[in-house]
Amino acid sequence: LSMCRTEFPSLIVQQLLDAIRMGSYEARQRFPRLLQIVELYKDQCLDQFVKQTQTVPCWMLLGWLSQMTALLDKPEARAVQSIVESIADEYPQAFVYPFKMSCESFKFESNKEQKMFVEKLKQKMNRLPLINHFIVALQHLANPELLCKDLLSDMVANVKNRESVCRLARELYYELVENDLTATAGVEARPTLEWGNIRKSFAKHFRDEFKSEMGAECELVVKLNEQELREKLRRLNECAQQFKRATSGGNLGDYSPWLKAFRRNLARDIEIPGQYSGRSKPMPEYHVKIESFDERVLVMESLRKPKCITIRGNDQREHRFLVKCGEDQRQDQRIETLFELVNDLLKSDSNCYQRNLSIRTYQVIPMTTKLALIEWLPDTKPLKDVIMGARTDDELKEWDNRATNPDLIYNQFITDASSEIKKWDGFGLHDRFGLVYAVYEREYACDAFDKIQRLVPCDLLRRFVRSMSVNTEAYFVLRNQFVMSYAVASAVQYILGIGDRHLSNWMIDTKTGRAIGIDFGMAFGHAVIHLPVPELMPIRLTRQILKLIAPLEHRGLFESSMLHTMRALRENNDLLMCILDVFIKEPSIDWIGNAMKIAKKNMNEEMHHHAGL
Repeated sequence: LSMCRTEFPSLIVQQLLDAIRMGSYEARQRFPRLLQIVELYKDQCLDQFVKQTQTVPCWMLLGWLSQMTALLDKPEARAVQSIVESIADEYPQAFVYPFKMSCESFKFESNKEQKMFVEKLKQKMNRLPLINHFIVALQHLANPELLCKDLLSDMVANVKNRESVCRLARELYYELVENDLTATAGVEARPTLEWGNIRKSFAKHFRDEFKSEMGAECELVVKLNEQELREKLRRLNECAQQFKRATSGGNLGDYSPWLKAFRRNLARDIEIPGQYSGRSKPMPEYHVKIESFDERVLVMESLRKPKCITIRGNDQREHRFLVKCGEDQRQDQRIETLFELVNDLLKSDSNCYQRNLSIRTYQVIPMTTKLALIEWLPDTKPLKDVIMGARTDDELKEWDNRATNPDLIYNQFITDASSEIKKWDGFGLHDRFGLVYAVYEREYACDAFDKIQRLVPCDLLRRFVRSMSVNTEAYFVLRNQFVMSYAVASAVQYILGIGDRHLSNWMIDTKTGRAIGIDFGMAFGHAVIHLPVPELMPIRLTRQILKLIAPLEHRGLFESSMLHTMRALRENNDLLMCILDVFIKEPSIDWIGNAMKIAKKNMNEEMHHHAGL
């Protein structure tokens, strides 16, 4: 047993790295497991790992770059330093984005060597000044009132820490009030770029109110007590939100003049992000470079108002991306990486390969903890638009009638639960859902739900698939593609605890009929544990889908596709688990925020418990 503990880990490291060096893709997939072994058996494996990885071409490990940069402030950082430095030297534009992301969460305790190594890498990345301009220019696409709301919310959350409030107030000032980032005290210096008309208009709208509440240089923050500060932050937020009704922009120059004016030359060379897959040796000299940006901007209607931009490449093609600001997209990126691994596992399984089972993936490129580029999916529609657009003219008229409108009837059903309480207007939506559980009997609630369901035609999805089909054979092909892709995606999302699967978070490919899941912010059971109204349904299997796959409904193709997927994943569960390790090594902002909320809640419960004693 002692021999196994001392020699076996070393033997695994040696054999697996040899396999990677000789080109085994399967061995590359298990590289995260190697990092875990080195962490657990540092004395036996670390020196050997460092020595042997120097013989492995660094491009072979590009797929696990975010896992390696997350370790640079950890005790096992020495294991990956030589690999990371090689990638930074040979493929700087592959390295810069994950490195910048990790830098935002580094916490060096006492190891000066690790800090010095990271500073060395920062100096290397300073050779790419245009990347910093590119990131700041993309950040200007954020709606200023939403950015202001985020910063004010952070100030409210840190209201007891006056130093953090002062820092955030100065950041807000130089981000949205005065365009002079070089003067930002306490904030890392960033390039100063000209604001677009939208941000200038917001600054004009917001400047006097901010200076009145916080002072010309935020000097009033330290003089206010907690209650006064909360009240001033509330008034500032009200002022900021009044701006959104006055502006709407669809021109790139209104957001970022730098992006509008950008033209490629020898001194201004930026690769279109997302061209380093790690599956083959990159050739950066042949990568597509950004030539310019299209002036048109498509503003989406979702909460964060993400913008779709078009990048013109030097390959004479247009590349569309969704710019999403204000959210940490590392979780979505890692889940997409996991989906790619799942596709490899399904290909290696004979039953899944014969049935062509797979998940449609797309690229997510986080650039900071609050900015990401997301690959635009062409020829797709949200499932909500598909179903709502399949209604006939007569059905639309019935929908407009208040007496037969399902949405209005459902809202009334929820509201009626609180009708016995005189001041029910004081209750939020979540409180009213709680009253539904408390007031209504199960049988009554089910009957009411069935009546509302019957107001919606059950074959809307089937109509859409039929409208895409030129003949009966095409209909069956498209239907089967939807069923298989939806079954595989549902199985994998169930394993990962992905929630928030409403109709706008499912897309359908209008050419192939395949279902595509998007937006994985609610993962690992978050929707069950943390939402005020928990999502208890493991997958969405509604009347629309059952009608599409009738007469067998969930039996047959849907069931067999899920079974084969679950079996293939269960046989490779160790590989999936070791890849998920990066979520722990470098948690996203949402994870950290939820952990702090739970810790605070537990502390309060413990204090109440002791007080009761």
